[in-house]
Amino acid sequence: VGAERSAEVEGGNLPRGPPEGDGPEGDHSPVGAAAGHGEGRDGRAESDRLPQVLLRDLDLLAPMAAQNLCRVTLSITTLDRDLARVMEPRASTPGRRFDAIRGLAKAGIPVQINVAPIIPGLNDHEIEALIETGAKAGATSAGWTMLRLPLELATLFEDWLHAHRPDRAARILSLIRQTRGGKLNDPTFGGRMRGQGP
Repeated sequence: VGAERSAEVEGGNLPRGPPEGDGPEGDHSPVGAAAGHGEGRDGRAESDRLPQVLLRDLDLLAPMAAQNLCRVTLSITTLDRDLARVMEPRASTPGRRFDAIRGLAKAGIPVQINVAPIIPGLNDHEIEALIETGAKAGATSAGWTMLRLPLELATLFEDWLHAHRPDRAARILSLIRQTRGGKLNDPTFGGRMRGQGP
């Protein structure tokens, strides 16, 4: 009886510069470390350089994928570049994320698209288009996450809405409350990522 080793690579752990260190091929990144130890990786990451980092590491990821040791999940919020620019000013553009999906899929690495965060009244009408675009790029599965607004994030988000979408702010906040039992956030385990309602 053997034990399966697995781990997750989160965005904060991905290298932001050229690989350095004493890992395989001089790569000090978590991907390089995993490749050197045969560990499974489920890479979920958010970064302005994410596509470059993933595509740079194809030579490490592809052999791991061939052994069913890795997959990559990319979160994409919108196809609208203007909305993406104000929602995620320091993140890679939607187009670059889809380019990364294409490159990863071409190299035989399983890719999942995560539609996140879903914001009722703002980007929920794009869900089908995002999944379809991801599938055409090579994603083989899809997931989703409802917007979460714990603690001071609720106030920050309300301020952002009034600054960038003042004509829709009240409607969007109302729809969010409808998915959260009348509140802007529901910390309940099992519900905080999903919400409720039809």
